[in-house]
Amino acid sequence: MAGGIWTSMNKVRPGVYINFASERQAIGAIGERGIVTIPLPLSWGPSKQVITINAGDDTFDVLGYDIMAPQLLLIREALKRAKTLLLYRLNDGDKATATIGGMTVTAKYSGVRGNNITIVVQANVDNPSMFDVQTLIEGREVDVQTVSTIGELRENAWVTFSGTGTLTETAGVNLAGGTDGEVTNADYMDYLAAIELYDFQTMAAPVTDETLKGIFVSFVRRLREMEGKKIQVILPDYPSADYEGVISVKNGVLLEDGALIANVKATPTLAGAPAG
Repeated sequence: MAGGIWTSMNKVRPGVYINFASERQAIGAIGERGIVTIPLPLSWGPSKQVITINAGDDTFDVLGYDIMAPQLLLIREALKRAKTLLLYRLNDGDKATATIGGMTVTAKYSGVRGNNITIVVQANVDNPSMFDVQTLIEGREVDVQTVSTIGELRENAWVTFSGTGTLTETAGVNLAGGTDGEVTNADYMDYLAAIELYDFQTMAAPVTDETLKGIFVSFVRRLREMEGKKIQVILPDYPSADYEGVISVKNGVLLEDGALIANVKATPTLAGAPAG
């Protein structure tokens, strides 16, 4: 077969020579291909299910924060090179709630982020018999509805409303009682069972438990050798795996802003690179 690099009409061996070239991109450009998956404990978003996030998507409603927020550092790092992230929220805690007169407001998802929600009820300026019901996140308005009774309110991306009767005016009531909940090894097992149904190239496993690391390696080995899915898992400080499907991260990563993250938090960064 033909071999070597084609530079000019100087080849002796007959065959087809193909040069592949891609457009030069700036450092940090979004990847054109590649799917990464990560299991993470989060303070907002659907629990115990796979969430698809594409590079450039608005994460505020679904994850509770803008992509540049420190709470989404690992997600932001994964999407630096990959095109798509299959995110799995491991934890499930309590939902924040508040009662205003005959109305009960409940956060859409569990987590401490729900405690940052404020509900404001005021009489409508143009029609005093109506009420403006605002949903605020740390002072940022995410929804406003003009209604006459509680039953007319519809859920939004952040809260659900229940109750009947007339609305009670308030300058602002904060939801409370939201908790993140604890994460156990069983939650990681549930993640592996769920993610096996999806196609992806790399998996970041930001875990320190040695038993969990072994479980991730066994999962990847089975998919590679029995299912033919040549995926890779990125683990912090796990050279004992000695397997082509495992990338062991020994050192941390120095980010562009000068921040240094440890090798556990660097796993999404290293997962995004080979995927994208």
